[in-house]
Amino acid sequence: MLLSVGYSTCHWCHVMAKESFDEAEIAEYLNEHYITIKVDREQRPDIDDRYMSAVRMMSGEGGATSFPCHPGCSFC
Repeated sequence: MLLSVGYSTCHWCHVMAKESFDEAEIAEYLNEHYITIKVDREQRPDIDDRYMSAVRMMSGEGGATSFPCHPGCSFC
């Protein structure tokens, strides 16, 4: 699974979407190898909080793309 949590007015979220989800070759690869989920953090702040907290704990920085492995697990 590839989880991308973004913000509807975020410039870099749109860049990520364009480069990853709109680019045909990359989108094909992602769809073939992952279940891709894009979440708007304004609509689901609970999901945003869970995954952003995990990213901050591991890297010390924000970031919103992760590879959760199963329910209840933030990352593989």
